[in-house]
Amino acid sequence: MLYHSTRSDLSAVDSAQAVLEGLAPDGGLYMPQSIPAFDWQKCLQGSSMDMATDILSALLPDIPDMPGLVKKAYTGKFETDDLTPTAIRRLGAQIISHGVPSQPGNMTLVAYLGQVSILGIPGAAIKLPTTVFDVLLPQIFAGERITKEELIGLADGGL
Repeated sequence: MLYHSTRSDLSAVDSAQAVLEGLAPDGGLYMPQSIPAFDWQKCLQGSSMDMATDILSALLPDIPDMPGLVKKAYTGKFETDDLTPTAIRRLGAQIISHGVPSQPGNMTLVAYLGQVSILGIPGAAIKLPTTVFDVLLPQIFAGERITKEELIGLADGGL
């Protein structure tokens, strides 16, 4: 898959080179020339690690062993060894997501115990002027049930 600068179409690099370079030589961001076909509905059925693997593999096909890289990145960091999600699961609650694509994302938790909403917001949220909490709380107060699809949609602009 070829990537080009947001400032010009003069040169294109593969996805691995775009990641290694970070910024294009002209200071622009690298963007794919086209977005690959992607079965997002199937992707939503997997774990967060499966979703990350599917998405990154589609967007960065020139990076070898993406499943192995994602596994190394996730091991010991998500959905394991964390007392909060473990305790919430033991209550019988359904965790909708542990991690969201907005601030403070990776440890934010959304769950439901029946009709009761449970939010786990990391302590770092205190220092940020606007967080995902500001987006989710009004929805919860309005009686709306937050879905995994909505949380993923925060990546389309987020906060």
